[in-house]
Amino acid sequence: MKKINLNVIIGMFLLLVGVLVALETLNVGITIDYSIMGWSFISFIGLLMIVNDKKLTTVPSILVFVGIWKVLNELGILTGSIVSLIWPIILIIVGANLIFGRKFFNRSPLNVQNNTDAPIYNGIFSGVEERLSIKDFKGLTANAVFGGVELDLRDVEIAENVQIDISALFGGVTIILPEKYNVIIGESLALFGGTENKFKGKFDESKKTIYINSRAIFGGTELK
Repeated sequence: MKKINLNVIIGMFLLLVGVLVALETLNVGITIDYSIMGWSFISFIGLLMIVNDKKLTTVPSILVFVGIWKVLNELGILTGSIVSLIWPIILIIVGANLIFGRKFFNRSPLNVQNNTDAPIYNGIFSGVEERLSIKDFKGLTANAVFGGVELDLRDVEIAENVQIDISALFGGVTIILPEKYNVIIGESLALFGGTENKFKGKFDESKKTIYINSRAIFGGTELK
């Protein structure tokens, strides 16, 4: 199945909001609940990210859960504050990610070896900093949720093209990459966040390639 372009979805949403605000301003009988609309959209984006990735990961799961919770709260179906449940929610989502993250769906990125056992680094309300020295590096996933992850990959060796998936939600991820390989940014989503590419290596068709997928939502990703 062809991936859904998240940037197009965000653009369509902003266009829709602009039209609705204009109609409301013109007093044509339309009343907008911006809170419900916004939280519904956040939940929808999380769901699309899960469908696109074909796997259950931490950041999209949080977006879906928080978005649905806030909508139900605004409608009066659920009462109370989500803050009181923040730790159980994080434990449930991170636990599900560790168990099912790379096994719940089949993963088949183009020109990249399929490796369901690649490690996952989670900076959840904390920091993770590590320098890796792996002779047969097969990719990884890095998630920063109200925390940070910094990984130094200059000592790794790869035999085939690999993929790195990065998600930053109210947090930051820094990846230091080896210049002896190509680095290509594949799918990139920035929603009140950004991906900064400072990698200085030069592209060479004879080299193996590290593909980077980055999603930054109220957070940031830095590649060096």
